[in-house]
Amino acid sequence: MLLDPFVGWYARRDGSGVGCYSVWHEPLIPEQAVVDEATSQAFSDLVLIDDGQVPVSAGLQRHVHFDVQTPPTRLADTTR
Repeated sequence: MLLDPFVGWYARRDGSGVGCYSVWHEPLIPEQAVVDEATSQAFSDLVLIDDGQVPVSAGLQRHVHFDVQTPPTRLADTTR
């Protein structure tokens, strides 16, 4: 089982400070998968894997619903 919801922070575009957002989903229960061959240029460039290295394991999640919560949008005052 895998569960990795998180809270993130960002600089507001209007310069008014820092905003917060969160991402949540049900616990994941990935199926075991068999990988014949895989490559990742980014991982190779960072020397995290060797070229031609066989994957140790792989999981497959067929469906997941993400709930991303962001602050309300500030609307311009149109009453003036």
